[in-house]
Amino acid sequence: MLDLHDVYPTSGGRCKLRLVTAFADGVVGVSNYVLAQAAQRTPKRKCVRPMQATGRRRTAAAQFTVGIIGRVAEDKCVDQVFVLSRLTDQSIRYEIRGGPDSTSLKYYQNLQDKANMPEFANVSFVGPVDRDRLYDGISVLVLLNATEPSGRVVAEAQMVGCPPVVPDNGGAPEYVVNGETGFVYRTGDLGSLAALIDHLNADGIDERIERQCLEASRQTYDARYCVEYYAKAVTS
Repeated sequence: MLDLHDVYPTSGGRCKLRLVTAFADGVVGVSNYVLAQAAQRTPKRKCVRPMQATGRRRTAAAQFTVGIIGRVAEDKCVDQVFVLSRLTDQSIRYEIRGGPDSTSLKYYQNLQDKANMPEFANVSFVGPVDRDRLYDGISVLVLLNATEPSGRVVAEAQMVGCPPVVPDNGGAPEYVVNGETGFVYRTGDLGSLAALIDHLNADGIDERIERQCLEASRQTYDARYCVEYYAKAVTS
């Protein structure tokens, strides 16, 4: 039994994975997107990873603030925030919360330098933040990487009542019901994403969606349910 929780970006890596999984009794993975990499005839089962809630809801945002949260690296497409900054109303704030890994220091520094330019006054780097405060003051989480296996930050956001906005590709949209537990936008279409952000800023976030995020996260990521389901998946 193999457990998949990542995406192999190269054709060589995917070929090796299909070969390995062809001889496996079964494969479990965090999303159907991840499982699609495995050999076609191998039995597959999606298993949600349990998440530990912080036990508190986020504090409200003083003004509409978009959170770009997590590891700051080129594969996360964080640089797209500057395109959104130009396309959306200038009253909207963008906060990048997180730090780089050892291979992304130059990329991180370049983004910091760009954020210091006067034309991007509504974009700020906050840096690493304590997990229980990570979504404080954030109106919505925006996920820019369209190849996330599932998007851990999506689960974290929902668990504190912060609606996630995710692309329609990758594993993340499997965890979001558009308009109910977050929002889904067309991958690669920053214009439509900007229009959605402007709409949410103008109309405000419906409290119903925030409540549904909380309720869905309790049903989806509860450790007791996830562990029981995982055990059945790997033994049946």
